[in-house]
Amino acid sequence: MQRLLKMNSIIIGFISWVFSILLFSPRLTLFLGEGSGTTRRDVILAQCIDPFAKNLKEPILAYRIIQPSIAKALGWCGERREILALMGSPGIAYIALILTLIILNFALKKRFSNSLSLLATFGLATTHLTQWVNTHWGHPDSLTFLPISLLMISRHPILIIIGTSIGCLNDERIILSLPFILLWWWPKKESFKESLKNLLPIIFYSFIGISIAIFIKISLLQAQLQSLKSI
Repeated sequence: MQRLLKMNSIIIGFISWVFSILLFSPRLTLFLGEGSGTTRRDVILAQCIDPFAKNLKEPILAYRIIQPSIAKALGWCGERREILALMGSPGIAYIALILTLIILNFALKKRFSNSLSLLATFGLATTHLTQWVNTHWGHPDSLTFLPISLLMISRHPILIIIGTSIGCLNDERIILSLPFILLWWWPKKESFKESLKNLLPIIFYSFIGISIAIFIKISLLQAQLQSLKSI
C-alpha cells in the first residue's frame, strides 16, 4: 500500500508540474537567444565553472552556491545553449521542483484524503511555488522548497540539519517556513507545554543547520574581502 501511494504521488507530482509549465512557460528567446542580454542564468552558468567566483553582476549570488556547486559536481556546465548548460539550469531547479510536488503530495496524503491531496497539489502548481522557477531560469527557489517539503515527512535530526543548511544557503527565506513546519508537526490532543516539548528537537536541530549556513556565508564573505584587499 505504501509503495502504491509513493508511485501515485510520483505520477501526480510530475503531471502537476507539467500543468504548471503550461500555465507559466519560460521566455525561451530571453534565455537562449544569441542577441539577448545577460540574465541571472548566465551568472549561474559562470558560477558552475567556479562556484566561489567573486565580483558577480549580482553580489548576493556569491553566497548562494548550492545550484552551481551541484551543476559542477555533475558536470552540467557549458554555454547558454548547450545541452549540459540546460541540464544545469534550469534542469536542476526543475528536478527539485518536481520532487517538491511529489513529496508535498505524499505528505498531504498521509494526513488527508487522496482527493484533497490531489486538489492541493494541483492548486500549489498554480502558485508562486512553480511560477518563478518555471519562468525565471537562474532562480533556483525550488532548492529551498525541496528541503521544506522533506521536513514535512520526516523529523530525522540529520535531515533537519542538512535540509535547513542547504535551504538557508540557497535562500535565507527558508527561516520563514520553520514556524509552519512546527505547526505541521504540532501534536494532537496534548497540552501546550507537552506539545512544545515534543517540538524542541526540531527547533534545536534547525538552529544547528542555520548556524552552519551562517558560518559558511561568513567564510565566503571573508574570502571575498581578502580577494578585494589583494587587488
